[in-house]
Amino acid sequence: MRGASKGIRELIPVILAATLAISSCGSQAFKGGKPLDEFEILHAVERAIVKIVERALPAVVAITARDVRSSMASYPDLGSREERIIPVVSGAGFIFRPDGYILTSEHVIRDAREIEVTLYDGREFKPKVVGVDRSTDLAVLKIEAPEPLPTLKLGDSDQVKVGQFAIAIGNPLGLKFSVTFGIISAKGRSMLAYTPFDPTVKYEDYIQTDAWLNRGNSGGPLLNSRGEVIGINSMVRTPSPFLAEGPGFAISSNLAKLVCRELIEHGRVIRAWLGIRMMKAEGGVKVMEVLEGSPAEKGGLLPGDLIVEFDGKPVEEEIEKFRLRIASTPVGKKVKIKVIRNGKPVELSVKLGEMPPRYAGAIERPSSPLEMVGIECEDLSPKLKRRFKIETSIKGVVVTRVFPRKPAARAGVKTGMIIAGVEGKRISDKDQLVETLKGLLDERRESIKLWVIDGGKRRMLIVELK
Repeated sequence: MRGASKGIRELIPVILAATLAISSCGSQAFKGGKPLDEFEILHAVERAIVKIVERALPAVVAITARDVRSSMASYPDLGSREERIIPVVSGAGFIFRPDGYILTSEHVIRDAREIEVTLYDGREFKPKVVGVDRSTDLAVLKIEAPEPLPTLKLGDSDQVKVGQFAIAIGNPLGLKFSVTFGIISAKGRSMLAYTPFDPTVKYEDYIQTDAWLNRGNSGGPLLNSRGEVIGINSMVRTPSPFLAEGPGFAISSNLAKLVCRELIEHGRVIRAWLGIRMMKAEGGVKVMEVLEGSPAEKGGLLPGDLIVEFDGKPVEEEIEKFRLRIASTPVGKKVKIKVIRNGKPVELSVKLGEMPPRYAGAIERPSSPLEMVGIECEDLSPKLKRRFKIETSIKGVVVTRVFPRKPAARAGVKTGMIIAGVEGKRISDKDQLVETLKGLLDERRESIKLWVIDGGKRRMLIVELK
């Protein structure tokens, strides 16, 4: 509430100045035939804000994600072989359909083992994850309640004006259902959610606000003066990772409407894909790179082309709007693309594909027996024997990585152990291990017995697969 008080104190001079300006022009607000003074107008504004908050709070939820895998574990190429588990991550969300559909930020629940939803009245639920969209940082959850639930309406973010009031509700720093107050500072912000080494294509349309936000506000609603959701609070921009305060940014409600509909209907967002890296240039969009095997490459687009027309319409919008235009085009449609190449116009026909999982931020499912068990292994070489201090006479396969919460980790498998046998069969190399595990998994075994050498001692571990 500290932020709300601060916001109202800052707005008092503005409201008083506006009131005095109206009075000086000969126009006044009246009540019962008498003009209202400045403080009565201020109190009326205050009462209106209180009513908005009272109506909104029952539809806001607190979200707790447990045993969350740290985000850097998604990028093993950085060299780190250990994965950090965060015990608890807090966020917010809101109910937008009376049958229990909840909208929140994708990063709040990403890689969580367990998710809990707490309503304003104190009831707790284990939600179903309907779908997530990493490209926009949005997720839809579903809870089952015995009665219709209170909701918040998704408003029209295109109608938002800079300078209008903004009310944020969330759980900053674990302070559940906190309300802060400010104004809309800017619209159409983008290029804010960049993450190194992450190939996910981002679709951004942020509303900037000075309403105080902090960790735990993510996923909560940003409301207008009518109590409608105009944004989903997503991030705070800070000058340093060690500072938690700065301007707040909310995903526009109109973008959220499109994503919600797709997630509920399909469980994912289906987007068209052209396959280029681009930048805004005078007169259109310049192609910086054409991805190998992409629809753009097949259709004849080249680096350096200036796209001036797409599907019969000129390319005049900002880069983010153009990306959204491509993404919302039906998958499989042949579109006419007009480019300027070496100073001359060229017309191309390109059949758009579907965004590949790699660029859509989709979770990659285990593709090998080792991944399903939750380990990485290598054949024992002299170098690995020296690294893990293994006797030169020992044969087998050494475990080089163990994934948390996977079957092997739960069984007690650790990095540096030697897998010498599986279900009584001696293992001499990695290929043999993979083939043996594959056969057992195909049999739908509930558990697998591993014979391991740990610190020179042999023992058996039972890997439970269910």
